[in-house]
Amino acid sequence: MRWLTHVFLSLALVKGPSLALRPIDDHTDSGKCVGEFIEGNSPFVPERYFLFLDLDPGRKNFQGHVTIEGALRGDVDWFALHSVNLEVNNVKLNGSAAVWSLDHDIGILNISVPQGGIRGNNDFLAVEVSFGGVFDQDKGVIMQQYDESDENRWVIFTHLEPISARRVFPCVDLPKYKARFDITVKNNFPGRTVLSNMPIYSSDEYAIRFETTPLMSTYLVSFVVCDYAPVRTGIDKDRGRRITSWVPEEMKRKWGTRYIGSLAPQLLHVLESYIGHKYNLPKLDMFSVANKPGIGGMENWGLIMYQKDSLMQGKRSTVKDMERVIFTISHELAHHWFGNSVTVADWCGMWFQEAIPTFLHGHIPFKHSYDLDMVNKIKWLARKEVMRDECLIFDYSGPLRNLDDPKADKLFTPLHYLKGASLLYMIESLVTPNVFQRALQSFYVKYNDSYATEEELWEEVETAVGEGGVKGKRKAPKTLSEIMEGWVTSVGHPIVVVNRKENGQLSLAQRVCLDTSALIVDGDWWIPISYTTSSDPNFVSTEPQRWVEPEPQDFQNINVTLEDDEWIIFNVLGSGFYRVQY
Repeated sequence: MRWLTHVFLSLALVKGPSLALRPIDDHTDSGKCVGEFIEGNSPFVPERYFLFLDLDPGRKNFQGHVTIEGALRGDVDWFALHSVNLEVNNVKLNGSAAVWSLDHDIGILNISVPQGGIRGNNDFLAVEVSFGGVFDQDKGVIMQQYDESDENRWVIFTHLEPISARRVFPCVDLPKYKARFDITVKNNFPGRTVLSNMPIYSSDEYAIRFETTPLMSTYLVSFVVCDYAPVRTGIDKDRGRRITSWVPEEMKRKWGTRYIGSLAPQLLHVLESYIGHKYNLPKLDMFSVANKPGIGGMENWGLIMYQKDSLMQGKRSTVKDMERVIFTISHELAHHWFGNSVTVADWCGMWFQEAIPTFLHGHIPFKHSYDLDMVNKIKWLARKEVMRDECLIFDYSGPLRNLDDPKADKLFTPLHYLKGASLLYMIESLVTPNVFQRALQSFYVKYNDSYATEEELWEEVETAVGEGGVKGKRKAPKTLSEIMEGWVTSVGHPIVVVNRKENGQLSLAQRVCLDTSALIVDGDWWIPISYTTSSDPNFVSTEPQRWVEPEPQDFQNINVTLEDDEWIIFNVLGSGFYRVQY
């Protein structure tokens, strides 16, 4: 993801059977998420893409052909594919010439449905499109010269998240429209390596064909052309998968290859143990991008991209360098389960897709030769960085889910990584770590190979709480979904104001701080209150003993009275994502 570096520093080619996909219209109305990302539900639901690309590094452009097999739902006169900065040459429907038009202004390829032939009752439809496009500097197909002294030292790679698959091939470029992909690249590159999401199926002097992918979203499609050599290639014999790192020869000499060969397998094993399911692709390539500002990593399935200093570390690397490497690699690996297998329904909800991998990194123990205490460090880094910046910078304090203005630059900020993870830590402290782990495991099982929403995550937590029989002194006043609504949609974070009367009685109110000029406005949170006192000190339990309701104008009595010489500390272990003003 584009903000991952900033986060840490500031903290089968044969046609298969028809697929039984989760019905698209079984989901919450996607019209709630407005802006450039969501255009409603497509009547054409792709099941499989057969993509051929002819890349020309000399002219910095490409030609391509895609056949999209899927189902047409509803009796419609036309349907649309996303297509941005592509020249469309020809379109066919089920082998016959189609009537089509390309709207360059909004990036839509409109295709007419012939009368009488296709009724739209989930009828099979094969859409064939011939097209051409150009290389870009930072999205779509990217070509970079990584050695300024040698123009032949170049690399071609892709970066398609969130909505740049449409710059590479016509498609339904929304995350919930998952399909399988058969990718073929014309063999124009003697002496160079061509990689994609899956291993090579076959290769000859004409083309390189890759195995069919699992069900995945369009933004995860990836390919690379390079002259790199592998740093280390190994076979994880217990799981039958190949793990390879790819870097330029000059980088190997300059940075060294310390830990790269063993780090990914160790992290995968730890993640598999926590989630309860194995990494199920036959290979994992980790590819170093020499110059892609702002991107620490990108979780393309089976072909993860890393900024060079997020992958390579040498003998002079510091502890902080290694922390950053571990954070970035573990975050991208965790996306295998949460992001690639279980994907957001739309980009307005992407915050929890980034929050879960960030949470996992801070939760699971990982020890290596530096013996870093990463488990607790990421939790406190998240709280410290987000709470500080939310009060200092108003733009930083926007809601996690923004239905009014879901622009690309608002989707990938430290807010989504660190604040989102902090909220998950808070929920974990409410329901206990074992229950929350069980909830994530069931969430993965239920929505694997599909898409999900944050509400469905909360439902799995509620179910796990019921199964675990978690007991509390004060039952939650609302469902978890209702409680979390304010946390996800409100600006900033709450400050719990403590009022101690002369008779020792305590009352609490909530406010929100937005900057250092003491701009205090009303909040809208259900806040879990844990505390410990001098008469009964307990710095272990984070169980909520009271809840502050979203009534910001009023102080709420909590039925606690202190003696004159008695102290009280709220928010035990900082488990709740709020500050306390005594």
